[in-house]
Amino acid sequence: MGYLKKLDTAQGGRETDKALAVLMVDSYETFFYRPAIQQGQTPPQITEEMVTLHFTKHDINPLRQMRTDLNRLNAIQDTMDPRTMDGTGRLTCDDAAAKSWANFQRLKMDLIKQKDMCDRHTSRDMPSLT
Repeated sequence: MGYLKKLDTAQGGRETDKALAVLMVDSYETFFYRPAIQQGQTPPQITEEMVTLHFTKHDINPLRQMRTDLNRLNAIQDTMDPRTMDGTGRLTCDDAAAKSWANFQRLKMDLIKQKDMCDRHTSRDMPSLT
């Protein structure tokens, strides 16, 4: 589990959850599961879904969470377009919607800065077997 945690720290939030889960399961099978089977042990099998669930719901990586939050903020902002076209083709702007949109934009930019700082301070070192 320690190996998978280090792998999650090195790649979580920098790689898609799907790609990281594939890498983690493959690493587990190569370095732990198959060797244990060859030694007559009965280690647990893990799936991509199990790995993704564990590392997105139980052992949360801050970089992954910030990336998820940024994607959600973008989706919310996409629904808040404060500009509309009236019947004459003139572009109008709803002041309240524009203010909300700007607040989301500031929040998103602050989160981007936090994510960049967290990324700089989080090791990219891949785990070793030693």
